[in-house]
Amino acid sequence: MSYYLLKEEEIFDLHQKYCLVKGIIRSLMSCDRTDPKIEEMLKKHREYLVQLWQVMNMPTNMLKTPENREEVLKAYEAINDAEHIYTRLTSTSPSPSVGTLARLRNSLKNLFKKN
Repeated sequence: MSYYLLKEEEIFDLHQKYCLVKGIIRSLMSCDRTDPKIEEMLKKHREYLVQLWQVMNMPTNMLKTPENREEVLKAYEAINDAEHIYTRLTSTSPSPSVGTLARLRNSLKNLFKKN
C-alpha cells in the first residue's frame, strides 16, 4: 500500500482513534439512554466517529497529487483539532476539592508574601 497522501503512522493513529470512539459509543449505549447528558455525549461521539471515517477513507479515491495531499493533511489536522474540542466537551468537570485546595494554596502564598 502506498502512503503518499497519509503516512502509515497517521493512518494507524486514525484507526486507533476510530476503534477507541467505537468502544466508547458501545459502552454509552449500555448506559441510561434517558439521561440528556448521555444522549449529548453519544451525539458528539457519533459525529466524531463519522469525521474519523471520512478522513480515513479520503485517500482511497484520490489521485496522488500534491494538491490532494494538502487536502487530506488539512482534514487530518482538523481531526486532531476536533479531538481537543471533543475531549473538552466530553470530559468530566474537576472535583470541587481541587478548587478548595487551590484557594488554600493561594491564601497561604498571600499570607507568606505579606510577612
